[in-house]
Amino acid sequence: MNKEGDRSLISEQTSNYRFSDPKQRVICTKNPRDSNFNDVICKKDFFDSKEELSFYIIGDMGGSSLWSPVFPYSTHAQRSVSSAMSELAADDQPAFIINLGDNFYMNGVKNINDERFQKTFEDVYEEKTLGVPWFSIPGNHDYHGNIQAEIDYTNRSTRWTFPGKNANEPW
Repeated sequence: MNKEGDRSLISEQTSNYRFSDPKQRVICTKNPRDSNFNDVICKKDFFDSKEELSFYIIGDMGGSSLWSPVFPYSTHAQRSVSSAMSELAADDQPAFIINLGDNFYMNGVKNINDERFQKTFEDVYEEKTLGVPWFSIPGNHDYHGNIQAEIDYTNRSTRWTFPGKNANEPW
């Protein structure tokens, strides 16, 4: 907060963001290799009203990267975000999570039995605190793999909800 009652996020990489709705929550994470890294993963604001819909949006959650393209298929950053989400979920009680794609770096999944479902999703995002529907869409890295397997995994997981390849397919 800059001034009393003014909620804004200052980013070294862009500019000053102002949110018209003071009930929006902002979570900031940085790569530990960044020179400006701050170990405070998130800042919390508490609000009186619980009569609001709470949900989370996450993207690029795909686990491994160019620096760790092999087992265990998750990264420090991914686990840090998951930990912050779990901590916040205790208060927020999100109704669902929207997953914006790039679910499995670098090349998606091979089939419905791919261990990436377990190692990159189920094992990283705790069922206890994040056991709500995850509405997922594909990202470009997912298209390098088997999109149909991600859709079919919907019938195996209690949380993973992947309706189809595009918005024209029914849920």
